[in-house]
Amino acid sequence: MPGNNDEKRLEAISQTITQTNDDIILPVSEPAIRFVSKHYEVLKGIATIPPTPNLDVFDIAVNKWLLADFYLSPLFCPALEKVSIARPYISEDEH
Repeated sequence: MPGNNDEKRLEAISQTITQTNDDIILPVSEPAIRFVSKHYEVLKGIATIPPTPNLDVFDIAVNKWLLADFYLSPLFCPALEKVSIARPYISEDEH
């Protein structure tokens, strides 16, 4: 995508949709899904967009450690609350 900022990217997408007479945006890569999710409200005025995930949920889904942590959390499976899982030490500076 041209440019280094979101405004330039949104403008490029708008121009491309207009020039090609396309009517749908299908984000298929991780960066594209993140961008479309972040700018969903603006982009849905330009073209039809399939549902995209909330960015917080998407961040968990694409980060293997966060996803594993989620699957081992009582939020996902209350029965796991009683299971002890060894976790690597992470210093306060790494948070």
